[in-house]
Amino acid sequence: GGKDIRSVVRFTEAKGSVEGGLEGLRTYKARDPSTNLHGAIVQGLDELHEALEKDDRPLKFGTMVVFTDGTDRAARVSAEEMQEALDDEEHADYELFAIGVGADVEEGEGSLKTIGRDGTEMAADDSEVKLAFEKIAQRIENHSKRFYLLSYCTPARNGEHTVRIEAQADRNNKGKPRKK
Repeated sequence: GGKDIRSVVRFTEAKGSVEGGLEGLRTYKARDPSTNLHGAIVQGLDELHEALEKDDRPLKFGTMVVFTDGTDRAARVSAEEMQEALDDEEHADYELFAIGVGADVEEGEGSLKTIGRDGTEMAADDSEVKLAFEKIAQRIENHSKRFYLLSYCTPARNGEHTVRIEAQADRNNKGKPRKK
């Protein structure tokens, strides 16, 4: 419910840091029991954008997963402001997923599906959260395996050169990759 989001772990690939941050959540007590859902999404998108801008890797993927009970009780940021951030061209290529936790979450348009434009999962209670997260994690992993980076450095030093690159996929008659 607070005005600003709190970082659990900065963006990292260090598994130990992530595990430590998640362990810290087990004992975390919020000072403000309300929910700043809209504000968290707006700030989360800004944090993701900033982190990707600083990264020098040639291929960058922005993905945000939101766990929510579906309600913004803090009213610090309006639903319209959140929608503007979601629609902003700066965030257009980011994948956004939402996991609705609890019986009061609305799945329809204008709610969970608005936030999780690339996919949603429902968890009626705490026991289903892990399964919902695993489903979203699998979709994210599958998506990341669709991209390849190809580099070529010609040994020629002078003049103009034409290089032709042709990619071929070995697919069956249903468009699926063949198993080898």
